[in-house]
Amino acid sequence: MKGMVIKMEDKFFCPDYYSRFSCIASLCEVSCCRSGWEIPIDDETYLAYKSAGVSDIDENITTGSDGDRIFKLKPDGNCPYLEPDGLCRLYTITGGRLGEICAQYPRFFEEYDGFTEAGISISCPEAQRLILSAKRSDYALDTEQPQEELLAFLHSARKFALDIAFSPNQPDVIAARLIDYGIALQELIDTGELDFSDFAQLANAIIRTDDESNVSPTEEYIFACKAILEATDILYPEWKQLLNRGAGGEIAADTSMRDESERAYLGYLVYRFFLKAVNNENIAAVCEFIACAYYLAKMLPGEFARNTRLFSKEIEHDSDNLWSVMELFEERADSML
Repeated sequence: MKGMVIKMEDKFFCPDYYSRFSCIASLCEVSCCRSGWEIPIDDETYLAYKSAGVSDIDENITTGSDGDRIFKLKPDGNCPYLEPDGLCRLYTITGGRLGEICAQYPRFFEEYDGFTEAGISISCPEAQRLILSAKRSDYALDTEQPQEELLAFLHSARKFALDIAFSPNQPDVIAARLIDYGIALQELIDTGELDFSDFAQLANAIIRTDDESNVSPTEEYIFACKAILEATDILYPEWKQLLNRGAGGEIAADTSMRDESERAYLGYLVYRFFLKAVNNENIAAVCEFIACAYYLAKMLPGEFARNTRLFSKEIEHDSDNLWSVMELFEERADSML
């Protein structure tokens, strides 16, 4: 697990629920200290641990896949400094010192042209509680308008993608409408109409249309299962088992509507991923990806909240996995245009 580290006093923009997050430590039902992630230790923190007299620090450190200094996890995937009471021994020894990644998680930061956005990751149960109860008003972002042309286009369009995500339609319909919105935006990008400004009318037309969508949730779900199995390195055996079942057409026994939390999840996905289209210039693929992430959470065997956390751990927290699977979504989106 890696992330951009930012000083808390730096200026950034974030959803309203960001400031309401507080780690519940030993009370957490799924501790990040039991995640099985590679956690890099920055040089300053390593030296602080040495100075504080953490006598076994060197024997509990190894070299990660990227050459970073990381904690050597126990066979069960737990951090070696996780105490039986769920607290961190390093935190206790050093009087509250944590490494940059441990101190920052589940917060994430994305740097764009001229501004930084922040959020909290749904992989954390306490963050998830806030995210899945969020409203449209939580995303009243005051980000300054970017100067770069494509980013400015996507930045303006995202406001109305969030309107679609939180619209009163059923969430399955919303996910399909987001794909339709992405296709409409991609056509504008491909024809060089980046000065387009009437996103409100475009989004409202998509929200209000009575036309039956060409999107099949089941087909999207099965495609997503196969794409992730093909394109990603999988960390958790449970995730691979679920995807294999989904790729074979198995769907959760209970797909009853959880309208508010499902809309909130779609809103989170729009906030987190929409602007990433500035990297691949393919908003149709990104919207397809967003919809499929929702279909996976809802339709995979197992519990909705658990599925969203697994997706986050496997895809959101691994940029190689994210962009490998995004390439397959680009191919799929291109075939829809």
